[in-house]
Amino acid sequence: MLRMLVDTCVWLDLAKTPSQVTNLEILEKLKADEAVDLVVPQTIVDEFARNKDRVIDEYAKSIST
Repeated sequence: MLRMLVDTCVWLDLAKTPSQVTNLEILEKLKADEAVDLVVPQTIVDEFARNKDRVIDEYAKSIST
């Protein structure tokens, strides 16, 4: 099994880019198949939570233009 640590900026980029949905679906499938294990330290969870609203606002602005 592959253990994967992904930094907060990568998660935020994945969240704000609609074309990344396919990559997230692949990651979900790999996780479900137990081919990959995600290592998510509390720091990353906290940073994501702190920046989530900003990313949502940026995404909303980009699709409205």
